Amino acid sequence: MARTDDLMEQAPLVFEGTVVRLAASTLAALAATDRTIVMRVDTFIRVPDALRGYAGQEITVELRPRTTTNENEQAICYAEGLMYGEGLAVRELGWQRVSATSARARAQLDQVVAAEPERRLKRRVDSADLVVTGRVTSTAPVPRGPNPPISEHYPDWHLAMVDVEGVEKGEQAPGQVRVKYAASDDVAWYRAPKLHEGDQRVFLLHRGDQVVESGPHADAIATDDFVVVDPLDVQPIDERGRIQALVNQ
Repeated sequence: MARTDDLMEQAPLVFEGTVVRLAASTLAALAATDRTIVMRVDTFIRVPDALRGYAGQEITVELRPRTTTNENEQAICYAEGLMYGEGLAVRELGWQRVSATSARARAQLDQVVAAEPERRLKRRVDSADLVVTGRVTSTAPVPRGPNPPISEHYPDWHLAMVDVEGVEKGEQAPGQVRVKYAASDDVAWYRAPKLHEGDQRVFLLHRGDQVVESGPHADAIATDDFVVVDPLDVQPIDERGRIQALVNQ
């Protein structure tokens, strides 16, 4: 099996759970086979924000052919998403039985988990097209075009003007940079950064491509716009040295 740190790097979803049923499924759209099991999620170790609500619930896990398990077994499951809708199904990438996990292995896992926030920030810094330190001078709603698409979770795009005080990554002429952000407190966007006049921050700016690909949420976003959509995209000013160090790694 892959090393714990390799699995943590590869798997979008990591949780400790208990096997509830074998050869079973929680989703009508996913037929039960000898490789599908139902697990109760006891503790999330890594989880995308959209899936946090599944803590304590039963989900379907599609096991790799060489993975075996039994009912009531507790295990750490490294997984990727498989199906989402009426319930959640994931595909197993790695499996560690809790009963067979040595104290040393558990300590290694705890160490890897503790380092995860720094790794996630590093990935966000690496993916940023521009990283600047600056101060928000104004914010305003972005006008919607005629006949905008109807979306239940519209992000309510706003535009912030940011006076650039320093460029940590990329190239930016002196002056201001335009940054779009989701002002909505809807469940789909409440964790996205909200900007306010006077905020002095470090901004990890990404082009609008990732938003444009989402369809109806992108009516006010162009592919070359700068956006902040991830909670990590706006950092306190006292994190500037840390961000600079991550840029230079």
